[in-house]
Amino acid sequence: DEYATQYSPVPEIVMRSKLIELLFHINQLHQQTLTESYVSEDVRDVILYINENIGEKMSLSDIAEYFFMSKSHLCHLFKEHTGLTVNQYIKQKRFIRVKELRAEGASLTEASVRAGFGSYSNFYKMYLKEMGKAPSGEFK
Repeated sequence: DEYATQYSPVPEIVMRSKLIELLFHINQLHQQTLTESYVSEDVRDVILYINENIGEKMSLSDIAEYFFMSKSHLCHLFKEHTGLTVNQYIKQKRFIRVKELRAEGASLTEASVRAGFGSYSNFYKMYLKEMGKAPSGEFK
């Protein structure tokens, strides 16, 4: 039914990812009220970079190199300001991208590849590990 598909409940992974982004923005506002810090700008720039390149293969080393910082420094800053590791954030954003691509009509296999998982198999394994269940119902 078209109405049910269009207005189906929001999947848990999408809600979790949006909540993470909201918490990041709240934390960022809190940090800005305490002090204007270049650190939060760096983290914001990293998040924008990840969001813009989510479908591409990217590693922690690639991101750190792009921003001229060490991997350990990047990890520390990102975790401090978002409460997440860089890899957790990337994974959550990719889950969201799969859902968006599915809504646009892409097959689950195509959406998995285009979202940066490389294959449906990798997407399936990561989703199962993260959510503790198969992605079958959430990505129809």
